Amino acid sequence: MCRRPFRNDSERQSFKNRLETLVKTTKNTEDENLQGLQEDLDNARAASTSYDTWVRLSQTDVPDLEKEEEQHDSQRDQLLANMENHDKV
Repeated sequence: MCRRPFRNDSERQSFKNRLETLVKTTKNTEDENLQGLQEDLDNARAASTSYDTWVRLSQTDVPDLEKEEEQHDSQRDQLLANMENHDKV
């Protein structure tokens, strides 16, 4: 609290009331800021999970599946060519 002397108790009480109001206002503002930061953190965590999944799919799973698809396409083309050769005979 302020160390200066007050003229009377009502002046001291008025100062105390203003100070308490200021503290409450500041606390409420900080609570709102904290809530906003918590929401931002939750969103970042959710995005992190989605991003990790995307990285795994784009760098590992999708290229492997594309390679497998190419192998199957090649095998299909070879089998079709064999069938055409058998049909000619």
